[in-house]
Amino acid sequence: MIASQNVKVLVVDCDPQGDLTALLNRLKHIDDVTAESQGIITTASLFDDELKGGKALKIDDNLSVIIGTTALYSVDQKPTGNFILNPEKHLRQIMETHGYDVCVIDTPPTAGNRMLASQLACDLLVMPIELSVLAIRAISKKTLSVCGA
Repeated sequence: MIASQNVKVLVVDCDPQGDLTALLNRLKHIDDVTAESQGIITTASLFDDELKGGKALKIDDNLSVIIGTTALYSVDQKPTGNFILNPEKHLRQIMETHGYDVCVIDTPPTAGNRMLASQLACDLLVMPIELSVLAIRAISKKTLSVCGA
């Protein structure tokens, strides 16, 4: 993993189930109430105009995670609006303030506000796919949507 190379990594879990958060956090689940009481930033709070929470969940010296919680379900239920620009703004601020070198965003596999905001916030997009005829056909459609065509 990149964090073991003395690179400070911030991971953003865009999954409302928080599977990546739990995996990185030794299978300990953190809900919205606990996160708020401990001042931990949630991915859902990245969509707010003002960022709630003060810190990402520290896993070790070089790895922290902005946790995925059930509050993310409401993000994709909203009509797309300017709020999808907030994650990029907040992530850049967090990266600069806390000295992260790399940010990895674990996105949902489907289109929606969480996916669009992730695409807008990234410098590099990696799409792992299964090598099947349908998956390969879908690449061109996804590439067009990411490039704005």
